[in-house]
Amino acid sequence: MKTNNLTPEFFGKKNWEEVEATGIATRTSPIIDNILRNFGVEIEWVQPSKSKDEDEEVSRVIQPENVEDAAKKQEEKKENLRRVKVQIRTNLQDATPEEKRLYCWTQKFRSYYTRQIYGTGTKVVKDLAEKGFFKKDIKISPNFQAAPMMETRMWDGALNLFEWATNNTTNFLLCEDWIHDPYRVAFGFSLLNAAARKNKQGLGYLIVVDRNFRTRYLTGLANGVVLFIDYSYGPTITKGPAWASS
Repeated sequence: MKTNNLTPEFFGKKNWEEVEATGIATRTSPIIDNILRNFGVEIEWVQPSKSKDEDEEVSRVIQPENVEDAAKKQEEKKENLRRVKVQIRTNLQDATPEEKRLYCWTQKFRSYYTRQIYGTGTKVVKDLAEKGFFKKDIKISPNFQAAPMMETRMWDGALNLFEWATNNTTNFLLCEDWIHDPYRVAFGFSLLNAAARKNKQGLGYLIVVDRNFRTRYLTGLANGVVLFIDYSYGPTITKGPAWASS
């Protein structure tokens, strides 16, 4: 933030120590509850305060669906948990200008950090390929999905796909087909194509077996896909555990 000539006042704060990363949640998430609890963090879902004077006070705690089970788990690990308040906003327009600015720059940082992590992994794989552990033209990419690209939000908005591609984070862009409409999949590939244009990254298509796969192959071919990956969630049909180890 400092390198972009921003000041604490831009985020409604008096100094940089008060500026913290923030997100905007619209509902409670048991999945996030469980993940963070394993890292020693306990979330308290609260409604946003109506004024700055109420920032330190909880106006109303929003309890998780399974109140009794959650309470037992909290008591068991309460001594070692760090409690963090996360605001729930049913109307995102209620956020203050400072909150919106901090959310925007938090997402920018997350996108940057994600690129750094994957970029480091990419370099490691390339080095191993040069040493003969992998073939030298190995393709490296995470598994992007069609729906987030179609909705232009890349999951929760934390990853800028175009920055990813133009920074050459990976030499390949892979899309999974988890959406039934081939036209929307095509839109996702159009975004990938546009992002890959600068560094000429190739495109790949991970197709789950037995889900209109012929149409999906044609959609991929029409959009410049050069590598197809067939994925099965079971030995014969798309059920059960992921058995695509080979």
